[in-house]
Amino acid sequence: MLKLIIAALLVFAYPPQNGYCADAEKVPAKTRTLKDLTSLAIEKGEDDTVRENTANSLGLGKKEIPVKVLYFYEEVSPDGFEHAYQVIIDGSKPKDLVWEMSKKTKSDDKETIEGYAYLVSPDGKCKNAIRAHGIVGAVEHTKLALDKNTKQLFQKEFKYWTRDTVGLEWSK
Repeated sequence: MLKLIIAALLVFAYPPQNGYCADAEKVPAKTRTLKDLTSLAIEKGEDDTVRENTANSLGLGKKEIPVKVLYFYEEVSPDGFEHAYQVIIDGSKPKDLVWEMSKKTKSDDKETIEGYAYLVSPDGKCKNAIRAHGIVGAVEHTKLALDKNTKQLFQKEFKYWTRDTVGLEWSK
């Protein structure tokens, strides 16, 4: 009986710091770094292009930009949007990233799109942002000021890529 009392006192005096009794909020969530994502896109991503109108609106010039891209389609994405992680490569190094998120909706005979695109430095700084909206085939882009609201939207997309996609299967 004395051994049981001593064991109980030891558990209360020295509670486990890790393992089964650890506070769930203190256990770090699994994450990916931008460096990991960029390497993955370069290694396993599809060859594609940033469309001319998107590239121009983001300040990349009036031409399609070749990229390596990872996709999550709406049906596998936790937030119901399609997401693209695109890497612009200059020589053998990543020059910039273009992140796009969009959602298409069908109404009668029209298909509309709503979304955002961000020009991002390889170290994760938002350099430019646009909102895409309108009928598919005639989508308009609105340049966004890099204000508090845009930064919040960007942080949500940053979290999406570094945390929310861990464990998901790529769509392409």
